Amino acid sequence: GAYIRQQGSRRVIQAFLTFLASWYFLGGRKTTELVFSGIEQQLLQGEQLDVVCRLALLRHYSELCAENTAEAPDEKKDSAENMGGSASDEDGAEKREADVPETGDEEAGRKNPLTETQEEIAEKMLREMDEAGMRFEFFSRLPQKLIQAYQIEDKVFVEEQFRPDSRVILHYRLQEQNGGDSGWISEPMRNVYRGIFVREFLLFYGETLTYYLSILEHGEIHKTDSYQVSLVGMDTGGITRYKLLNHMLEARAAGNQAELTEALSQYQSQDVYVRKLLPLME
Repeated sequence: GAYIRQQGSRRVIQAFLTFLASWYFLGGRKTTELVFSGIEQQLLQGEQLDVVCRLALLRHYSELCAENTAEAPDEKKDSAENMGGSASDEDGAEKREADVPETGDEEAGRKNPLTETQEEIAEKMLREMDEAGMRFEFFSRLPQKLIQAYQIEDKVFVEEQFRPDSRVILHYRLQEQNGGDSGWISEPMRNVYRGIFVREFLLFYGETLTYYLSILEHGEIHKTDSYQVSLVGMDTGGITRYKLLNHMLEARAAGNQAELTEALSQYQSQDVYVRKLLPLME
């Protein structure tokens, strides 16, 4: 810490920051605030730090924001009961937290802890990560105004960390409230960064995602438990077109014609605006 404060060798400082950023981001270990201020200082000086430094700083910002978040909505992500091909255990479901983005109402209910400079840093890093195809669940805990352009708040993330040389297969099914069922689908999960495997889903109100993973490590295959993410009961507040669609689906399911009409009107207004705007951008 003293070495960083005293402006030591640039290469030594960057190697030190990269080591501690990896320790924090990939190892899940706590680190001192001085590391993050050091990364900020290097970025503001125009230095090209290792990507793990930028990811660590973004995660740190997301944790600062999470500390200021009001109580999360009552989402459901439970180990599923045994279903065809699922890997749930016999003793029932282990409860897990849903990786469901926040709503506009939650955003309004908290104070943004980031400074203007930190927001500018985060905005630049988010743009770089999106261009590189690196998107993570923790991005959804950043201020809505920073992530809205990337539609992160509309997504549900399946995200797990394994050995970087692992091969991970995602097995999932999508079920609708009216009984529609995609059947089981299997596909490789993308190793987005050094063993962090991510798959994004866009779920609509009333849909349930059931999934489990098969992991090939050291020549052996093992399966995780089966989990469910359901948007039934989700707070559908917000003004994105996705959230307005969900609000309409919720209102229709509840037989609330007034809410349905209002949401439909808002959606149509946005649609008209987009159609007028697109020719101006060509």
